[in-house]
Amino acid sequence: MSAKKTIISRLETLITEYVGANGIDSNVSKMTKILDVYKSTEKISFYDFAVISGILKVSPDYIIGITDDRTPEDGLLVRLLSSAARLNHESLVALCRKSESFLDIQENLIDYDQAGIVISEYSTEGDLISQTFPREPSEYSMVAEEKNKYKNDEE
Repeated sequence: MSAKKTIISRLETLITEYVGANGIDSNVSKMTKILDVYKSTEKISFYDFAVISGILKVSPDYIIGITDDRTPEDGLLVRLLSSAARLNHESLVALCRKSESFLDIQENLIDYDQAGIVISEYSTEGDLISQTFPREPSEYSMVAEEKNKYKNDEE
């Protein structure tokens, strides 16, 4: 079986399974549109590939026939790529800026709690798994007092 037929067959099977589990929704129309374009052009864009892999929660390697294991190697990355691929340009730019902020925080701070950031972890179904909360503020001020105040206390 050629690679094209393998990909088409797997996508058709996965979309059918998705419809059986979730019914017909907007994701189905997106996936069938991607499949139709692939059938006619034999090409699939990176964005379309990310979208379809994320919606189906399936390894991209499985779709193209490299492996028989459906489970993505990194499910969070597949979800992130799939979501990002569906954003409009302005939202994608905002996401990039936000991710750069998170990287800056991650690389420059030792502890999210000290930064006052709440980290929430969600399951693939969207249920809250865990959440961290910032530490209680210190009783000591982290901001220096005015110079005059110090002089008055010393005298």
